[in-house]
Amino acid sequence: MEKNLLRILIFDSASVILALILFLYGPMGEKSFFYVSSWVIFACLSVSFGLTLLYILKNRERSNLTIIFFILLVSGVVISFFNWFAGGLIALLSLPFLLFSKNIRGEIEIAITYSGFFILALLPPLETYLRINPSFLDYIIIGAGFALIVAGLVLAYRRVELSLMLGFILLALSFFLIAPFHEIFHIHYNGIFGVYDSSIIILAALTFFVFLFSILEYDRKSIQLQEEIRKGYEYLTKGKYKKAEGIFRILYKKKRDKDVLNGLSIALMREGKLDESERILKKLVSRYPEETYLLNLGNLYYRKGNKREAMLLYSKILKNNPECYNALNNLARCYMDLGEYENAEKLLKRAIEISPEKKVAQINYKELKEKMASEN
Repeated sequence: MEKNLLRILIFDSASVILALILFLYGPMGEKSFFYVSSWVIFACLSVSFGLTLLYILKNRERSNLTIIFFILLVSGVVISFFNWFAGGLIALLSLPFLLFSKNIRGEIEIAITYSGFFILALLPPLETYLRINPSFLDYIIIGAGFALIVAGLVLAYRRVELSLMLGFILLALSFFLIAPFHEIFHIHYNGIFGVYDSSIIILAALTFFVFLFSILEYDRKSIQLQEEIRKGYEYLTKGKYKKAEGIFRILYKKKRDKDVLNGLSIALMREGKLDESERILKKLVSRYPEETYLLNLGNLYYRKGNKREAMLLYSKILKNNPECYNALNNLARCYMDLGEYENAEKLLKRAIEISPEKKVAQINYKELKEKMASEN
């Protein structure tokens, strides 16, 4: 397992185990132990949230929602030292911005589960502030919260994806601070670890362990998947496109990983199945607008004779990375075919200057010079 992910899960697990010990044994007769343990949970979760944020920023495309999450989370942590309830509420409100940020799937499932947790988190302090004594309505509301959380878990488990699992683990962990701090600040009147706290801890623990074991299983499957992907790309390198297509088609049914989509599209392209390759590449580029996939889609358009579309993609790549050798060479090739030799010459000179050891641009440049000489 990746080291950064392993560190996150270690801090997560430490927080959950300590929270469950407090839940099962209560303050253990020592109020000081209870206070210290509660703040240790707070520290572990703070480190875990920070590591998770860094992990997401490193492995996923940044978005405005991620930045809003970071600002709200930091603000909530700071405010919690002066007013725990206000700070905790702000930190809690930050989570949807992270969970709904770009490329994280499962918004409906997260929204359902989040709403169930949110109901359970807000009821104890609201009852205190409004001086409402616990009644049979408590159990109705708890039942509604429980139903929402279980429904979210069931729906989400069908769409297992690492980002979604981390989102649910974050969601569960954010609630492990609620119960001990309810006791410390006396914000409800239903006894030590009352019915709301018990519901929150049980459901948060359930959510955490469901997705902890999902991540471990995901990691095991990912290792197998990467081995199969490596085999498929080996066949592509050796020119065995039919075998590569067979491997990637099997993998495509199991998981539509970006490397699987890319490998299948290349195999289909090399076999001349251009329309099917185009459909897959468009799907890939819509989710992951990365240079490699844009380049492959441009190459596909070139093969289909749609040079203008190919040129638009190559130009888009060069706008973000002016020193992309393949985009420079391929765009120059399009200009050559269209008879725009001066534009082609500039691009090929630039490509050769960037990577003089590569031969493709040099071959195209030699061909360009021959064409220019024959027309003069």
